[in-house]
Amino acid sequence: LAVKVDISKRNSIKKAIIKTEKKFGRIDILVNNAGISQEKPFEKITDRDWDEMLEINLRGIFTFTQEILPKMKKKKWGRIINIASIGGQWGGYNQVHYAAAKAGVINFTKSIGKIYSEFGITCNAISPGLVLTDMSKKEINSKQGINKIKSIPKGRIANPEEISSVALFLSSQKASYIT
Repeated sequence: LAVKVDISKRNSIKKAIIKTEKKFGRIDILVNNAGISQEKPFEKITDRDWDEMLEINLRGIFTFTQEILPKMKKKKWGRIINIASIGGQWGGYNQVHYAAAKAGVINFTKSIGKIYSEFGITCNAISPGLVLTDMSKKEINSKQGINKIKSIPKGRIANPEEISSVALFLSSQKASYIT
């Protein structure tokens, strides 16, 4: 089921949840994967750039999680997987606002994991480096992007399937102790 969602609007998120529950009966697993990036020197980041980055990459995760958690808590089971970034751990050179948002995702994930694990809900973050997606194409085709790829120990960027397989594992009963 594909449902269009404006991650910056709570009402759009609520509608997406209702459509999904109508189709499947319930939501047991939430993968927060929506995100944007923007390469821009720190001095040129505008207030609007900053606000939009945090609105999409951090507040969207907060809102979706807040809307889903009560039902997971009631069922005493759920999996929440947030796609963060290595930038949230290392910082960002031309993506300070992106790195700040992803650092927020990492700490949000830790907090939710601590608060809700007693209810059978796990919350984990996956923090990949560069992944071959539409969002990263511009970045990896730049001179700086080519240098980033050279600095990756594997010497290449990740494929989306390598990230989704981790999410699949974290969604399973086999990962019930990981939060």
